[in-house]
Order: sequence, then structure tokens, then C-alpha cells
Amino acid sequence: SEVWVDALLGIGVSGPLRGAVRQVLACAQEALQARRTAPPAEPPILRQLDAPPDGEAHPPGPLIVAVDLPSGLNADSGKIDPLALRADLTAHDVVVPLADALG
Repeated sequence: SEVWVDALLGIGVSGPLRGAVRQVLACAQEALQARRTAPPAEPPILRQLDAPPDGEAHPPGPLIVAVDLPSGLNADSGKIDPLALRADLTAHDVVVPLADALG
């Protein structure tokens, strides 16, 4: 199975997506759509093993992990850009600040 990591923008970004970030997310959305409509390349048993414990199957395509929050989601207003990738999992506070590590 594929895993895509969305770590393009951080929590402090606001306003509409622009420039290269907008282009990258547009390409990612196009690739995601192609993978979700293509027949699965892996045996069905592997897709079943990827299913969450509640039994709901993960849609075809990659597992999307966002760092901090999905790029295109405004943390202050809650507005979601149409190109934002819908994350299956969000990871935050995973890096220990250097000052904390050094004690």
C-alpha cells in the first residue's frame, strides 16, 4: 500500500492556496482520483488487512497522512480549499523541540 505525506504547509498559514503549492495539490488530486478509479493492483486480502477496526474499508488508493493539518485547511476559520487532500491520519507534536531534548 502507498502512503502519501502532506507536509507542505503548517498551521500558521492562512489565505487561499497559491503558486507551486496549489499546483502540487492539483496534481496530487488528479493522481488520487486516478488511483481511486483504477482497479486495485494488490490482492483483495491486502486491502482487507488495511481496513480500520470498525470494519469500514479504506477507499482505494494511498493512505494520506497530514503533518500538523492538511495543506489547504485554515486552522483559524475552518475553511477548506477545494484542493486540500482529505487526510486519513493527522500527526502533530511528533518532533521534540531541541531545547526540550537537550534539557
